[in-house]
Amino acid sequence: IISDLKDDQKEALLFKNYTDDVSYCLNNNTNMLEVLKNNGFQSALPGFGTPEKLHVPFSSEVKMEFEDEVGNRITGPLNFKPTAASHDEISSESNLFTLRKLLGMGTDTFTIDPSLRTFKGKLPIEQYKYEPLTAHIPTADGDMREMAFTDGGYVDGTGIPALVNQKTKNIISVWCPSPFFRTNNIASDVMAGIGSFFGLLPRDTDQIPFNFAKLVGIHNHMFNLNSNGENQMKKLIKTMESLDAAGEPTIATLKDVEVIDNPFWGISGGWKLDLTLCLFTGVPTKFADKISEEIVGTDNVVVDRLFTNENFKDVPNVVALATFPEDAPIGTDLIGQVLPPLPARMTQIMLSWAIKHSWDGLEVDGEIMFGGFRAIFEEKGKNSRGNKAPKSQKGTKGAKIRKGK
Repeated sequence: IISDLKDDQKEALLFKNYTDDVSYCLNNNTNMLEVLKNNGFQSALPGFGTPEKLHVPFSSEVKMEFEDEVGNRITGPLNFKPTAASHDEISSESNLFTLRKLLGMGTDTFTIDPSLRTFKGKLPIEQYKYEPLTAHIPTADGDMREMAFTDGGYVDGTGIPALVNQKTKNIISVWCPSPFFRTNNIASDVMAGIGSFFGLLPRDTDQIPFNFAKLVGIHNHMFNLNSNGENQMKKLIKTMESLDAAGEPTIATLKDVEVIDNPFWGISGGWKLDLTLCLFTGVPTKFADKISEEIVGTDNVVVDRLFTNENFKDVPNVVALATFPEDAPIGTDLIGQVLPPLPARMTQIMLSWAIKHSWDGLEVDGEIMFGGFRAIFEEKGKNSRGNKAPKSQKGTKGAKIRKGK
């Protein structure tokens, strides 16, 4: 699938250039669905869970083929249908489905990286037998199929699609990426972080973070880029750049964003929501001014949006320690990371300050840039429906489940 998207001739026909930045193309769910169909739907299939249900919401019945790179069949085809099942409905006596298991599924990278299963050779395969986390999913032919699940970050790292599927009226997304995904440019950070939700995919598939943004973004076009007759990404970037220049935290809300149909996440469009993005890829000068000189020094405290002090130079996108304690469990250096305490703690303090500082809103030169968290939560509290869209704005339904034995 990604090979098709890298093909300039195919891609140019399927996905037009984004006129404001030709390094991006405009996704089209209809055309993307055709690309997936032509490749046997061998893409990462989005799923999400709640404390009550497991959702695999792809919105139509499709036949999925499983072949390797040279066309050899790996396993039998799957006659898939959308699923929205309670944990009990997909449990059996030998394979209980629990919230604990659901959380494990969402972070299991062993499934897609076989080298991790033996900690890259540090453990003999005889000593470590890998068993993927699975669940029995109903199929379109009336049977149940045991399927493995893997790291959810390969389809989304924000939680936004699941909330849109659940008809959430107000969404607050905190984007504090790893240092490898920080570009030190607000426009690039915003585009790489949430551009795919507005149908913007990077054409560059080799440079981090844009390559990953494209790989995980092919399923995620769910908002009208020109909601309310205005380019929402340009509006958001302009607002955040103004806030940053004024020393404020980069927090802003896009009001009345129009939701469009998205077959990959089972989303029915035709309604609106408010999306608040809290972007943390730099240090607001108003925060830095409050830190004691004894901690961060007196000269050039913040340069190019980062602390100059060696102990805090990676705040808020902290680089993990390069070495681990000698007594750490085997494989820790391969599947885990440890953050240095000083910059990690400073990041925690900064993010807490940002929320409190912006609770009643943010202004620049008398212009309101962010209405504040108080307004969001008080509005929700006054609404008897809570944080849900009106009933008339119905989403797609999951399949009826036949409980396994």
